[in-house]
Amino acid sequence: MRSILDINATEVVRLDEEPDGPSVMVGMLDTFVRASIADGLSAGDASFLTRVRLVRHAVKGWSSVNDAAGQLLEFKTEQIILPGIGKRVCMSESCMNRLSHEAVRKISDKVISMNFAVEDAEKN
Repeated sequence: MRSILDINATEVVRLDEEPDGPSVMVGMLDTFVRASIADGLSAGDASFLTRVRLVRHAVKGWSSVNDAAGQLLEFKTEQIILPGIGKRVCMSESCMNRLSHEAVRKISDKVISMNFAVEDAEKN
């Protein structure tokens, strides 16, 4: 039996333990983007490059994310062209570069759990 995916689902991922600390809003991936990224997922593990792609396409906004000087960062998007898919809007490369490796891993784990249904083992 397959789990059902809610294409409008969004969730908040907290980047630290503080209640008012930095957080990002993640949502479902476009069907074509999800299919192209799925090739990079194998046996439940994803390379860092695949995780970056997941995060870049799934993050819809953020709150209380600061730069090294403590200044709030503005969330920005940009339009990119994906070969064989076409134009898509995603998080800008400059914003992506502000996220730590730990944040990318944490966010991508949530994106994977939201976007990729897992078949349940059928009982005999």
